[in-house]
Amino acid sequence: MERIRIQRKKIGMTMKELGKAVGVTEAAISHYETGKREPDNEILMSIALTLGCSVDYLMGRDEHRESYEPCNQQDAFSFPTRFKESRERAGLSQKEAAISLDVSVQSVSYWETGARVPALEKVLQMCDLYNVSADYLLGRVPMDVVVNENPPTAAPKEGMVRIVIPADVEPEPDELEKKIQEILTRELQKRGL
Repeated sequence: MERIRIQRKKIGMTMKELGKAVGVTEAAISHYETGKREPDNEILMSIALTLGCSVDYLMGRDEHRESYEPCNQQDAFSFPTRFKESRERAGLSQKEAAISLDVSVQSVSYWETGARVPALEKVLQMCDLYNVSADYLLGRVPMDVVVNENPPTAAPKEGMVRIVIPADVEPEPDELEKKIQEILTRELQKRGL
């Protein structure tokens, strides 16, 4: 994850300082930066928060570095629920998701109950399969704005943006308007408009 190094250097932080801030050794940070090891999901969220950027940016899924504070302590650890809700919203059974992710049904069940945590590679695959951001899936944002690239179900026409708000989230109108404006601005910039 070279972007950890890039962002760390950008803010003038040493590997030792980052390690101390997120509760791992300097050697662990070095391994993350060189790709010898992958941080677990909680460490990755902690690194993103410390470096002031999004998980999606660190994982190479997004060129924009915007930072998200965890919504609240409950949301910061709600990814098992998010895995299940995202799968269901995509219209997939656990068996269909398992086949697509090349894992056992039992693995999907463990992830959705919080009994086990998927590797980052599987989180990335879930993001693509369920058409959600890593920051949403890992509980860093209360709602997700999904760009129509590979929609799992019937979706808007090509080039349109679909907004996905979980049923249990009631965003303030100002917050929702601000988030929509940020995403639309980013998408227009990506397309050179």
